[in-house]
Amino acid sequence: MTMLLKFGHYSSNLVLFAFGAVILLTNPYIYLMRGNKMTTFLTEKNIPKFKVAEKEKITLGIKTTGKEKKLPGFIIAGFMKCGTQALATFLSYHPKLKRSDKTEVHFFDRIAKLDKSVSYVDLMPEIYPWEMSFEKTPSYADIVNLSTIYNTIPGVKILLQICDPVERTMSAFLHAQENTRKGFIVSKNATFESVVLGINSQVDETCHLIRHGVYVNYIQNFLKYFPRDRILITDMMNLKLNPAITLHQVERFLNISPYFKEKQFYFNPMLNTSCIHTDISNATPIKKSYVECIGTLG
Repeated sequence: MTMLLKFGHYSSNLVLFAFGAVILLTNPYIYLMRGNKMTTFLTEKNIPKFKVAEKEKITLGIKTTGKEKKLPGFIIAGFMKCGTQALATFLSYHPKLKRSDKTEVHFFDRIAKLDKSVSYVDLMPEIYPWEMSFEKTPSYADIVNLSTIYNTIPGVKILLQICDPVERTMSAFLHAQENTRKGFIVSKNATFESVVLGINSQVDETCHLIRHGVYVNYIQNFLKYFPRDRILITDMMNLKLNPAITLHQVERFLNISPYFKEKQFYFNPMLNTSCIHTDISNATPIKKSYVECIGTLG
């Protein structure tokens, strides 16, 4: 608590520095998302005309022919410590969306370390023609040259979720103390101020933790490689308070049928966040045994 109180008078400067510029870039995306024609993916209306019995089997989830691994329709590519796990988990309940088995794939940011016999599509789930696969790796935002992603997955869409940069920096600081990373180690005895503040107690813009909260720099880099109508920016606070509304935005962006409803979510006052009722129709048996809430998803 002392650390938070001591940093309180610096937070407004950090917000203006890190967050203010993003708002200027966020508004156009909202307009583009609503106004521009999006790439069309297969939906239930596009399903090939199977025989009635075959189609019923597919509807019931019985394994039939026609399922294969495909490149993802979209990637949640940022930002770290901004609730991307919650966003991916909620989206995985949509009957048309299938998430990769791995929580984070880390293909494009670790290509040099990967087994050369493993292709990217091998890491995706098997899907039917009317389904769309996706993956989440927020560290993709750190990649300077995004051409590999662009060239490997033609037409892929990018989801970027932002959050309060001060809260994000604090969360990243605590995470760094618990999980030392090569090239950036935070001592367990270090204070927040000693890490993020420089000369004359000014915010150190070169600090790794601070840089990750300057979203505008990363967004501009994505714009060098991807058209604006293939990038959607969501806000973690909106997801936390109004998950159904945020998920509706994603559905429109992906041009898939609407599925999420407000009644599928509830606000947990003890956790001060939203949770999803896991007994919704497409929940897998393993997911029906517990409730998933933003903040408890990592």
